[in-house]
Amino acid sequence: MEMIYDGVLVMPSSCTIMDEEEMIYVEGGKKYGYSISYLTRTGAMWKAAKILKENGWTKISCYDLAAEIYSHAFAFYNAGGFLLTLSKMGIGKANDMLKSLTNGIDVENGLDTKKFQGIPRYKIFKNLFVTAPC
Repeated sequence: MEMIYDGVLVMPSSCTIMDEEEMIYVEGGKKYGYSISYLTRTGAMWKAAKILKENGWTKISCYDLAAEIYSHAFAFYNAGGFLLTLSKMGIGKANDMLKSLTNGIDVENGLDTKKFQGIPRYKIFKNLFVTAPC
């Protein structure tokens, strides 16, 4: 049956509009829950190694994946510390980035090259990961 719309198409209230790049990211990645253990380099590396092995991912290093996992956990469990650390890195007004990291740990087989204030997010993750306790 063919449907023709002459007026405004109304989307459901729970619908989220995303661009093609974001859709590719969502379709190709995985989403994981949080664990306090990811607030350490050891915990984040353990989870990263497990994800790499389970999914056969080869386009991202264990270290880079662990940095992203740690950054998500840090933002989720310590929002104030996350914003303060970014501020010390010269990145202000990071509430949007904070929000994007606290809706689950979404990762993919590759670096997160999406930019925040002109800086690729994977570089921010690496800088945060250096500060992580063992």
